[in-house]
Amino acid sequence: MNMRASLTATVVLALMLYLSIAVTYGQADAPGPLKVGIATVDITPAGSVYMAGLRRNSGSRRSR
Repeated sequence: MNMRASLTATVVLALMLYLSIAVTYGQADAPGPLKVGIATVDITPAGSVYMAGLRRNSGSRRSR
């Protein structure tokens, strides 16, 4: 078995082990209805924001 096949087999085995443990311990005794909600947040800053790394006279539309 070459190195790549060995690594692939190890990763697959680790993933299968992780998923089997996650399914076993992740189940609740009596699953209830899901609670779903939507939140909205205004992230607009109150004032102007300095954009670091940008200069006023540079950009993609510079004349040559």
